[in-house]
Amino acid sequence: MKVNERCLIQIAQSDDQNPIDQCGWLQQWMDEKKLFQRKWFVLKENLLFYYNQRNDREPSGLIILDGYRVEIIECLDDDRFPFKIDFGISRVTGKPLKSFILAADNHTDMEQWIKALSCASYDYLKMVVSELEHRLGEIDQNEKTITTTTSTDNSNDDDHCKSISSPILSNDSKQQRFNPFDERLDDSGQEQQLTFADLHERYGQQIRKCFQ
Repeated sequence: MKVNERCLIQIAQSDDQNPIDQCGWLQQWMDEKKLFQRKWFVLKENLLFYYNQRNDREPSGLIILDGYRVEIIECLDDDRFPFKIDFGISRVTGKPLKSFILAADNHTDMEQWIKALSCASYDYLKMVVSELEHRLGEIDQNEKTITTTTSTDNSNDDDHCKSISSPILSNDSKQQRFNPFDERLDDSGQEQQLTFADLHERYGQQIRKCFQ
């Protein structure tokens, strides 16, 4: 596809507003010449520009990535790692649309290009956005369920505590039980610090009186 529209050239030349997603040398199969021709490819969103030379100001062609799929091509030539951008069959004519056969210099570059091209279409982005919205909805629903369950459990705990509580045990109505061994206060009302020997002698006298 030849680039004739000025707006597409501006997109190709603008790296600030339209950043590059992938770029590099690829070999493009030329049907008319029956050979591969080396070209510089630049991927921006779903627009794949190609240049005859890397430093060319304007692209020599453009592939619009829409309604396509990327396939690996088996090749007996070890010097090339080809893949195909297949646009399927035309809904109007029922005939196969033009496909583009490209080849990378090594297996790593081929994998990077296939991954970048597969994620470039708007259909893929729409699928990703839809999946993210679905997951966000599930997370939001789970948080609401957890919040509701926690509030119900806390309410039940409060009711349970109220049911087992007794006014006798409440702080407002708690009565101090008499402790016969609590004699730490002297006649002046001051607290005494009694040793174990003092306690033994005091209560020992009372016990001895019982056996006299």
